[in-house]
Amino acid sequence: MELTYRLTRDDILQFAKLIRERVALSAAGLQGRRRTAVFTAYLALVLLTLAVLASGIIDNTFWIAGIAYYAGFCSMYLCAKFSQRRYFANLLTDDSSLLSESRVTLDGDGVVCFEANKTTRYSWRAFSDVTEQAGLIVLWRDRGQGLAVPARVLANDDARRDFVTFVRGADRTRRRGVMPLSAGVRA
Repeated sequence: MELTYRLTRDDILQFAKLIRERVALSAAGLQGRRRTAVFTAYLALVLLTLAVLASGIIDNTFWIAGIAYYAGFCSMYLCAKFSQRRYFANLLTDDSSLLSESRVTLDGDGVVCFEANKTTRYSWRAFSDVTEQAGLIVLWRDRGQGLAVPARVLANDDARRDFVTFVRGADRTRRRGVMPLSAGVRA
């Protein structure tokens, strides 16, 4: 089976969102804003405890320093967010290699990806999972790495189901080392 497609900006942003969700689910501990809130509260508590213990330090200088530290932390956070936004805007320009045409070939040995400047061959053993979300069919190689195929490149729902069945069938049989000759996919 061979597919030729071109990812759009929306596809790449959806794929990035799926990667973040998948990595966040497998990561331990607090995530995102909660982590920042807990860190800020902890820092404030430590500073307040130090101020009370050193009983003569609480004056205007301490509060000014605390406010300046907090303002610096907030400005660094906002600067990082704006830099990330600008990076993604420049990364996904119309002539970006991420938006170039891709060709994927699936066979009994695995998956071959032909992109603008490289060809990559993956064995079926390289893929750990297959998901269908947000208009994308993702063949996951790792927690945060995968091959995204837009569902729109498949002619209809039957072709999409056949594609997913083929990949899942190959995924199940790779453990036994046998690839079925007919996996419900039309050539």
